[in-house]
Amino acid sequence: MILVIEKSREIIEQIFKEKFSSSENNEKPSPKIKESFPWSQYSQTNNNSDNNNLFNDLISKLPKNKNTSTFSSVPSSNDVLELIPKERNHLQIPVEANKDSNIQQVQSNDIMSDDKIIDSLKQEAIEYKSKINAIQPEILRYEQTIHSLKDELAEYKNRQSQTPLEIMPQYQQVIHSLKEELAEYKSKLDLMISERNQQSNMDVLRAELAEYKGRQNVMQPEVVQSDQMINSLRKEVLRLKENLNSMILK
Repeated sequence: MILVIEKSREIIEQIFKEKFSSSENNEKPSPKIKESFPWSQYSQTNNNSDNNNLFNDLISKLPKNKNTSTFSSVPSSNDVLELIPKERNHLQIPVEANKDSNIQQVQSNDIMSDDKIIDSLKQEAIEYKSKINAIQPEILRYEQTIHSLKDELAEYKNRQSQTPLEIMPQYQQVIHSLKEELAEYKSKLDLMISERNQQSNMDVLRAELAEYKGRQNVMQPEVVQSDQMINSLRKEVLRLKENLNSMILK
């Protein structure tokens, strides 16, 4: 029985080596980039265990003699080859199911992240829309002003084209007089601004003076007390001076 099992094992190993070497030779010309999917590590780590399980299942399904516990004959390579695809397909089903579930999980995570990005972009678009709506009246006002200025400019150009050459010097005189008047108003405005600045400076000085007076009023009792002390000290000095003079005369 041991010899039969060993012989069967050798046949199966040889068949596996031939099939794997042929598959590797067929797949050599097309190098692939190593994928970093979460299920690839699982399939690589479980490859050896799947082969061992497949080998044990093949041994258990080989035909046995009814009267003895040994194998009736050494299995042929055709029998083993017939059993291999069925067992490999049976083992590939849960791996493919695991791959599909992992793919669905990755896709669901990507969809969730995309939904979050879409929601944030929608909120940002709403915010920009509200800002645009807030400044829309001001934009309309500027557009109306621009249109009115364009109309005035077109009217002025039309009048200038229709004005005879004799009237142009009169307009030049009016323009010069208006410029002089504008310069006069500008000088008056500058003078008023300087006076206002001086007035503000005077107000600041008045406020500082009032604050100083307030402080002086607060310190007035202390000043009075200091004056009294100074006067008493002066009297004492005079008295001592008189005593000293009297002592010198004696």
